[in-house]
Amino acid sequence: MGQSFATKRVMMPDVDFSGLAEQDASTSPGVHNAASACGGCWEWLFPQHGGQAVVVVDPYSSGRFLLYELKARKMPIICVRSSLELGAFFLNAYKKNKPYFSKTVDFQNMTQLVSDLRGLPYDIVAVFGGSEPGVELADQLAEALGLVARNPTSLTRARKDKAEMQEAFGMQAA
Repeated sequence: MGQSFATKRVMMPDVDFSGLAEQDASTSPGVHNAASACGGCWEWLFPQHGGQAVVVVDPYSSGRFLLYELKARKMPIICVRSSLELGAFFLNAYKKNKPYFSKTVDFQNMTQLVSDLRGLPYDIVAVFGGSEPGVELADQLAEALGLVARNPTSLTRARKDKAEMQEAFGMQAA
């Protein structure tokens, strides 16, 4: 009942910051644009240029249906591959579905992945596991990105293992 969720960003009132972003830092002391010497310290105030996008981790197997639905909704899809050491079936599925992806990012570690995703010109609004190999990473990534709507990592095992699921629900096996 007392759950609280960290939000991804601060809600700002309807203020037009567009002119501020284009001002030159050399003529406006204290105002920095994304290309300024401070590395874009104010860039969080400005919307990303690519709009909203979703991440699908390992979009293979039945995860392709998720791609079809997201494309029909005109939602840019960022593919995250949890490993390049998957079976040929999964790797071939990636090649076949590559036209659906706005960008592909290969996972090395969580710090790298979050940094790479935040460096893209999109506001990531959701993370989906596209197939069994990507479920755990999808949960961890959604948490690392601070998304409000996400599956808790504490229940990842319960969602992958039926015995754990029954235990989480307080059920006994028949």
